Amino acid sequence: MRSIKDKIHKIGIEMMKNHPRYHDTVFDPKRGIVPRCLIYEDENRNLSRRGSVIVGINPGQSNEPEREFYKKTGASYPATITYWDDRIKKLRYYVHGRAFVDALKLRGPILWTELVKCESQPGIRELSVQTIRDSINRYLFKELEAIPGDWLLIAVGGEAFKILSYHFPDRIVIGIPHITSARGQFHKLFSKNVINPIAKQQLKKLLRDNKLVATAFKCRNGDCRFDYPQTYSK
Repeated sequence: MRSIKDKIHKIGIEMMKNHPRYHDTVFDPKRGIVPRCLIYEDENRNLSRRGSVIVGINPGQSNEPEREFYKKTGASYPATITYWDDRIKKLRYYVHGRAFVDALKLRGPILWTELVKCESQPGIRELSVQTIRDSINRYLFKELEAIPGDWLLIAVGGEAFKILSYHFPDRIVIGIPHITSARGQFHKLFSKNVINPIAKQQLKKLLRDNKLVATAFKCRNGDCRFDYPQTYSK
């Protein structure tokens, strides 16, 4: 029986070999621009503990050193893992995301993934519905089928939250603000490795009761908390 890591690796290999070319994203291996951000992180994680999945919308723009790396090593899925392990995992998005799940005592592996695996075309602010629709059905939903049902699905941003909430009614889905957003909402949820006290109490109860709900962190008139009812249907 394949391990979770093997299943994710198989999807990553297929993704790199046969990734489609969308009109609003860039897939150009000759220039070192490749699908990225499908990472199963198990190093220094407790494999016997409950894990988590962190889902963004798509990777940011790659820089020149990263592109040069892929041009030299070849556009392969193992190369993206190597570069992530050497450079990308130390970036703020991953450091803060990792600290957030650790603060929830989710010490198991983390699947880092995106709705769409390629970076946007320059000047594109929002990806089209068709691009997202095609990509999540090709890759994301298959990835999540490989993940245990009790792992927490963490959606970064509203688009990821809506998609995961509607498609996975049998899992716990929480929505959080973008981790590195210039608007600064994430720090109201998680700052200096401490979760907002109200949000922490809510999440602790949610994980303890194992209620299959979808809830997003919101701030209204200075009141910041997860938005979900206190009673549930059975």
